[in-house]
Amino acid sequence: SGELERLHGLRPRHLLFATGSRDTMVPFANNDLPGIVAARGLATALRRSGTRLAVTCVVVGEGELAERRRAELDALRGPEVASVELVAPSHITRAEGRERVEALVCGDRRIACGLVAIASAPAPAHELAAQAGAKLRFDGAGFAVVRDGQGRCGRLGATSLWACGDLCGFVGAAAARRDGERVAQAVLETIAAEPGAAIDAQAFAVSPPPAAPQLRERAVVGDAFASPRDEGGPT
Repeated sequence: SGELERLHGLRPRHLLFATGSRDTMVPFANNDLPGIVAARGLATALRRSGTRLAVTCVVVGEGELAERRRAELDALRGPEVASVELVAPSHITRAEGRERVEALVCGDRRIACGLVAIASAPAPAHELAAQAGAKLRFDGAGFAVVRDGQGRCGRLGATSLWACGDLCGFVGAAAARRDGERVAQAVLETIAAEPGAAIDAQAFAVSPPPAAPQLRERAVVGDAFASPRDEGGPT
């Protein structure tokens, strides 16, 4: 075709890390069975799809955060589903199930369930910032980026590095968004004060998050989805 492919390298004057946090796993036997998920992600998926829990769910965790997750998921269960229970990690012996989780064994007690939602403290997603040279500190759940009051966390050559939100220690979605806006504003003010600053620097304002994808719940019969036509039998 005669067309040439080119690879362009960009060296920004400022780089803001907003990589957030990830949910951590609680160690217990068979914790890799399908149906063992993150409580935060499960609640988000239910809200986005407009659906409700159709099976019994057990939340694993302890403390205020775990109780909030339990209450959040309990409000998202179907009317015929049992209340969401909270179980401390130290009480768990193992998870049981063949193809997916079917029960949580806690000593002499066996809790039948279709979902186990882990509600441990999220850990900062620090790897990218660390590779750029940012300093880290252990916050009890993972390694958080160390920054100053404005949000600066170091330099990479001629590039100023910044960090915001859960990357600097878990604070939750609302607080992380406010912190991101604060640090982004500090970056814009720094750009505006630099020699030869872009006149339209304020054009790089925080934009609304993308709309949630359209999801549709389909019933499961046995190991197959129900027919999309009449929901009357497996496909």
